[in-house]
Amino acid sequence: MPRRISSSRGGQVAASSSSSVRTRGPNLGQPTPVNPTNRQMIRLRGLVFLDISVSRSITNDIKMHFTAPWKTWAEIPIKMKDELFGKFQGRYMWDETEEQNVRFAWDKLGKDRFRDILNRARNEMLVKHKKSDIAYLHNLGPNWMKAEVWNELVAYWSSPEWRKKSQSAKINRMTVKDGSITKHACGSIKIEIHEDRLTKKLGRPPNKIEVFRATHTKKGADGVFIDGKSQRVDEDYASAIVEKYGSNSESPPIFDMDKWIEVSGGFNKGRVYGFGSSAKSQTSGSSTSQSCTSAYPGSSSQPAMTQEEIQQLIDEKASRMRAEMMAEILDQVRKELKTTGGTQFATSSHPTTSDSTNP
Repeated sequence: MPRRISSSRGGQVAASSSSSVRTRGPNLGQPTPVNPTNRQMIRLRGLVFLDISVSRSITNDIKMHFTAPWKTWAEIPIKMKDELFGKFQGRYMWDETEEQNVRFAWDKLGKDRFRDILNRARNEMLVKHKKSDIAYLHNLGPNWMKAEVWNELVAYWSSPEWRKKSQSAKINRMTVKDGSITKHACGSIKIEIHEDRLTKKLGRPPNKIEVFRATHTKKGADGVFIDGKSQRVDEDYASAIVEKYGSNSESPPIFDMDKWIEVSGGFNKGRVYGFGSSAKSQTSGSSTSQSCTSAYPGSSSQPAMTQEEIQQLIDEKASRMRAEMMAEILDQVRKELKTTGGTQFATSSHPTTSDSTNP
């Protein structure tokens, strides 16, 4: 349930005051069952949770435990993250072979949700209080955050350094390419989740082109792309495949990620248009250069990869991401030990916690 508005939350006046405005509290996720055996079973694809309630639950937990003016996910102490993950374990269970992957996937999603929480809080408060500048939001924060915490964040967001960085990021986001600002129809839902939903709908794993068209065409409009770039890339890829393999090929080619990268403009900050960072492991520079299904809907071509090979590719990608996250965690631990003189943190730098109950 949304928390009651009080004078200590976001600088809002008491709920009984006629001048107070009640705003929606944290969006509730999966409830914690009394009986641990009733926890929801969740699944992973790589390091992405396929159950939408996971994102809501993590968002809710972060809001309920926002006790300091943390500006980034990395600033949250390891001890607090262990506590948050413990709550996560109280709601969900998973295959024991996914134990390590789940913690890293949780950390990755927590980082994404943390950034989105603060972005939404700033924008919503500006609109709600009809302010044009963040500096005017002193004592005007969301009802789930303490006023003193919010005010410190407002001071940080009002600094020249942050404003310059924010403006630069805004310009990059608004960059027009191929006749329009780059868009997709996914919302905040990961491509992997859309792919899982499409698998259930079709009764088979979708090919990459089907996933792209499902996430880049307007709902209710048959085949109408969301913007100019998505239509241009789709058409250019089809032409490039015909040019490379011929139009009379008896066996249509499987998805050619290298050709897709070429026609879509290459990598941008480690991501490929239409497929994000997942395309990294599908180029000719690795064993993942081809999808397991045909590039064309309705194709009768046989899979080019076995399930074991596909799983190996997923494991390789997850391993790389774990290594990157482990480096971030170790760096955070070193900073915390330096700040506290090494006396406060007796816990291991390993991302799993022994205090939490295993699923």
